[in-house]
Amino acid sequence: MNSAIESSSTNPAADPGGNLRAGRGSVLSRLLVVTVVAVCVVHLVGALVVAGLAAQSAERQFEDHVSTVMESRAKLMATPLWKMQYENLGSILAELAGDPAILSAKVVDDTGTVVARTGKVDAATWGGVRSAQIVYHDGNIMSVAGRFEMTVSRASINVAYWLALKQALLIAALATGAIAMGLWFATQRYIGRPLSLISAAIDRSRLDGKRYRVEWQSEDEFGALAHAFNAMQHAADRSEYALRAANQRLDFLAMHGELTGLPNRRSFEDRLTVAANANLPKPATLAVHFIDLDDFKAINDTLGHAAGDALLRHVAACLRAVVRDDNFAARFGGDEFVVLQAGVAGEEDARHFAESLLAAIGHPLALQDHTLQANASIGVAVLDDAQSNVEKLLSFADIALYEAKRSSRGTISFLTSARHDAHSRRRELERDIRAMTGWSEFVLFFQPQVDMESGCPVGLEALVRWQHPMHGLLGPMEFLPLIEGMGLSSEFGAHIVREGCRAARLLQDRGHHDLRVAVNLAPAQLIDRYLTQLFVQQISTLQLPAGSLEAEITEGALIRDPANAKKVLSGLRRLGVSVALDDFGTGYSSLAYLRRFPIDRIKLDRSFVRELPETRETAAIVRAIRDLAGALGVELIAEGIEREAEAHFLLAENVRIAQGYLYCKPRPLDDICAWLVEQRLASQAA
Repeated sequence: MNSAIESSSTNPAADPGGNLRAGRGSVLSRLLVVTVVAVCVVHLVGALVVAGLAAQSAERQFEDHVSTVMESRAKLMATPLWKMQYENLGSILAELAGDPAILSAKVVDDTGTVVARTGKVDAATWGGVRSAQIVYHDGNIMSVAGRFEMTVSRASINVAYWLALKQALLIAALATGAIAMGLWFATQRYIGRPLSLISAAIDRSRLDGKRYRVEWQSEDEFGALAHAFNAMQHAADRSEYALRAANQRLDFLAMHGELTGLPNRRSFEDRLTVAANANLPKPATLAVHFIDLDDFKAINDTLGHAAGDALLRHVAACLRAVVRDDNFAARFGGDEFVVLQAGVAGEEDARHFAESLLAAIGHPLALQDHTLQANASIGVAVLDDAQSNVEKLLSFADIALYEAKRSSRGTISFLTSARHDAHSRRRELERDIRAMTGWSEFVLFFQPQVDMESGCPVGLEALVRWQHPMHGLLGPMEFLPLIEGMGLSSEFGAHIVREGCRAARLLQDRGHHDLRVAVNLAPAQLIDRYLTQLFVQQISTLQLPAGSLEAEITEGALIRDPANAKKVLSGLRRLGVSVALDDFGTGYSSLAYLRRFPIDRIKLDRSFVRELPETRETAAIVRAIRDLAGALGVELIAEGIEREAEAHFLLAENVRIAQGYLYCKPRPLDDICAWLVEQRLASQAA
C-alpha cells in the first residue's frame, strides 16, 4: 500500500483548470467577507461594552455621591429636626442647590409633614427619588426623627454613555478597515498558493484512486493539514489506540471522581468490605471519618464554581498527603469526603487521625486574588463492641457528622451511645409527626398570670405538650424544632390557635370572664396572611370577646420579616386581640420594636428573674425595663418566678403581674379550672 503512494508537486497539468482557481477565489472572498463582518460585529459589541462600562462607572460615581450626600445631610439634619429648628434645615438644603445630580430635596418629620424643601423636578432628567431615615442620637437615646428625600438627575450618566460610545465606534471603524486590508493581503499571499497545491493533490487522488502525498513543508496550519493527509494511512491504528484509551478512561471513571481523581462511593464501599474481611491484629480495628466542608456553598456563591472546584481538588490533594497506604480516601460527591482508617488502636487514635485530617484540610489555597481555607466537620465511627456492624459503620459516621454540624461547626464528633439514641429519637419523632393524620396528640397546658398585689389571676398562657403514645408527655423543646424544620409551623400553629380559642370559650362559659388566654405564635405565622382570618373565624364561631385572647410572640420572630409582622399584629390589634412580647431582654431588645410594633405587654425573661434580688446588675436592668415599659404604657409581666424573694423584690419595684412555679405549674385545662375555683373561694374567704 505504501508503495502506491505517489508524490504530488506543483505540476500545472495537475490543476483541473479554471474551476479550482475560481473556487479558491470564491472561498477566499467568502472568508474575507465573513471575517470582516465578524470583526465589525466584535468591534460593535466592544464599543457597546465600553460605553456600558463607562455608564456603569458613571453610575457608581453617581450612586456614591448621592449616598454620601444622603448620609451626611441626614446626620446634619438630625438635631435641628428633632429640636424643630426648621430654619437650620433650610440652610442645609440650600447647600444642595448647586449640585447637578440633585433636582430637589425635602425633609419630612415623623408625622409625615414636609418641614423643608428646595429645588424643583425636571421631568426630562428625573432619575428617581432617594430616601433615608433621619435618626437622632443622644447618649443611649436613639429615635427616628423623620425622613430625608432627594429627587436626583441621571443626566451625567447618559452623557458619559453616549460620549464613550462615539469614541469607541470611531476606533472600531478605523480598526476594522485596517484589519480588512491586512487580511486581504495575507489571504492572497499565505493561503492562496499552498491551498492550490493541497487541492491539486486531493483532485488527483479523486481521479485515479491513488493516494498522493502532499509535498508541502511549512510550520503553519497548511503544513499541519498536509501532514494529516499523509498520516491517514495510520488512521486505523490510531482509532484502535483511542478506543482502548477511552475504555480505560471509562473504567477509571466508574470507580473514581473526574474532578478530584479520588475513589467514589462505590469504590469506597468495596474497599470497606475488603477491610472488614481482613484479619487485623487485635486490638486494631477500623474507623470511618465522614468529612463535610463547612460553608462550601458560600464559596460557590461568592467566588464561583471554578473556585469551588479548585478548593475540592486542593482538599483531595491534602487528604492524599495524609492518608497512608493502608488507609483509603474517597469523595462521595459535593463537599463530602470519607476516609477509611485501618489499624486503629481505639477512639483516641481515631481522634488524633481526625485532627490531622482537619489540619491538612485547613491548609490555605492561594487562588488568584483570594486565599481560600477550607473548614470542615468530621463524624467518626469506630468499629468496636458497641458498633460491630461493618455495613452500618458508614451510616454511623454520617450520624456523627450530623451531630457535629448540629452542635458546632469545625468540630470532630464520635457516635456515642447517647448521641446515637438522641439521633434515633429525633428521627423517630419526625416519623411520628409525618405519620399523623391530625394534631390530636398535642394538648395545651395552662399556667396562670397572677396579680401579686391582690393574688388574683389575670390571665393564662397556653403551653403546648405532646402526649406521645409511647414516650408519654413531651416538652416543646423536643418537638417544636422538628416541626419547624419540617416546614409545618404554620399548620401546627393554626391548630394551637384553634385549641386556645376553644379553651377561652370554656373559661368564659365557666364564669371566668376577666381572664385572657395567651397563645404563642410561631415565627412562620407572622408572615401568614391567613392568621388574622383564622382569629376572625374563631372569634365569630365561638362568640368570643376578642379581649379574652392574646397573641404571644418572641423578638426573633419580628426580625424575619418586620413589614409583614407589623401588618399581621396590627390586624390582630384591630380585632381587639392584645399582643405580648416574650423573652424580652434576651434577644435584640431594640427599643424600635416597642415603638414600631403594636405591643401591649412585655414579658421579663426568667434569666433575669432568677438572679433577683441578689445580683445588683440584674436588679438595675429590671428597673430600667420597668421604667421603659411604664413610659411607653406597656404592661410588664415577670415570668419564671419560683421564690418568694423574687416576688417580694418585683412587687416592691412596682412589677405587679407575675407567672411561675411559685404560683402554679402548667396544668391541663380541667385542672387549671379547678385551681381557679380554689383561688376564687380563697379570695372570697379572705
